Amino acid sequence: MSLKNHEWNKEKTEALVRLYQQNQCLYDPSHYLYRDRSERKKTISYFADVLQTTEYSITSKIKNIRSQLWRERWKEQDRELNGTTDDRTKWWLKDSLQFLEPFLVLKPSTCGLQVA
Repeated sequence: MSLKNHEWNKEKTEALVRLYQQNQCLYDPSHYLYRDRSERKKTISYFADVLQTTEYSITSKIKNIRSQLWRERWKEQDRELNGTTDDRTKWWLKDSLQFLEPFLVLKPSTCGLQVA
């Protein structure tokens, strides 16, 4: 059975996060297999088998999760800089993804426009 990207439910997403956390070669640049594309592909293929979906769906979901985590962290940093304590954007996966925090690089936004 193949799941489409929009058919990810909470249970499958949490299972993916658990698998992802157990496989550092996918997110830790200092891991010895991080640069081994064939090993990373095998890992993604394993995830697809376990979760009964496609490799494309797995990589897309991982990218979306990481992007959302980055956006949440950026909002949090922005609130800290502005002195706001508004915590309305409590994303349900944020706590589960704490293992990615050391690998999340927030760079200051830059604009290429010249201000006269």
